[in-house]
Amino acid sequence: MSASSVKPVGAKPGPRTFPAFASKRLAIRAKSGKTIPFRLNAVQRALHEKLERQRKTRGRVRALVLKARQPGVSTYVEGRFYWQVTRRAGARAFILTHLRDASDAIFEIVERFYAQDDPELRPHLGASNARELLFDRLDSGYRVGTAGSRAIGRGHTIQYFHGSEVAHWPNAGAHMAGVLQAVPDRDDTEIILESTANGPGGLFFDLCKAAERGDSEFDLIFIPWFDHREYVASPPKGWVVPSAIVEYGAQHDLSARQLYWAWRKNEALARACGGPGDQICWLFRQEYPATADEAFHGAGHDGLIRPELVIAARSHVAGSQDHAPLILGVDIARGGACLTSALMGQIEEFA
Repeated sequence: MSASSVKPVGAKPGPRTFPAFASKRLAIRAKSGKTIPFRLNAVQRALHEKLERQRKTRGRVRALVLKARQPGVSTYVEGRFYWQVTRRAGARAFILTHLRDASDAIFEIVERFYAQDDPELRPHLGASNARELLFDRLDSGYRVGTAGSRAIGRGHTIQYFHGSEVAHWPNAGAHMAGVLQAVPDRDDTEIILESTANGPGGLFFDLCKAAERGDSEFDLIFIPWFDHREYVASPPKGWVVPSAIVEYGAQHDLSARQLYWAWRKNEALARACGGPGDQICWLFRQEYPATADEAFHGAGHDGLIRPELVIAARSHVAGSQDHAPLILGVDIARGGACLTSALMGQIEEFA
């Protein structure tokens, strides 16, 4: 049975692209609390273009989205999957989050999509509970779960899978071996795994690094915080920018309003992690990264050398002074026991 067969006779066909569908048929709750039409923001539009490019060239979507906090990625994916399962027979979407509260929030988004959708065009709802919408005449549905049980998602066939905040999943390896295997290795399927960073380690970190090396079917999509146009604030007259913030702004070509927003956000996060407010703290870099490398800078401490200096050094083009000394810096205890002897042996061999 096709999606169109469940519509009343004479109903107009729905929009052919998701952005058009979202703006005409879907509604979201704005930060003000009002219900408004779902018009994609700048981050969501950029993400949509990247996913559609992959779908058209490969026939399927396999994406890792490394993001800052709250740019609207989850809302975009929920809308995209709602669009898919309400127009395609036999399609199932499954969303797995890291916390029960997050699962509730995401399912509330989906329920609002259906409640505000055009009653003459939306599919017939056969069953609804706290975790699932089933469109019985299409034999399609939408389900949300929480990453707790190792067995969640097993035993189902899924065409569309969204992993939310994957870096914070408990039992992440077990979920990869389970729920992701429920998605057929075929065209017209989508797997979108998104998360903020959670330190230099774990499943999501390994997946991102493999994608960067080209050792994965997944594409890495990084979204810096300053791509989100709402992350701005007007600085007061006479505001004096700390030197470290000036360097950060120059490195990423930030406007004064972006810089002031970053400074205010960084001050709050610096207090939370006990760092100085006049420097960009590790928690700001993790929650609001400017680069993919910065996102995984490391949880719990600031490095001896600020990332701005490292980035500037990487971009420096050396001259023809072949007599200059070779200088190596090594963090001998990062992430565990001291490996001084092994590393010094490698340095001596390299030198």
